[in-house]
Amino acid sequence: MKYLRLARTISDLSGDEPIMNHAVWETITMRHTNPTKQQIGTMR
Repeated sequence: MKYLRLARTISDLSGDEPIMNHAVWETITMRHTNPTKQQIGTMR
């Protein structure tokens, strides 16, 4: 669900009405390369 919301935001900022493939790809890439604060705590 979080992926879909972030992809929707990226598409909105790009001016795209439907959620485009590039927005989904950017979302997945962003989520995997930028760990959340909670994930950082478990890495230590």
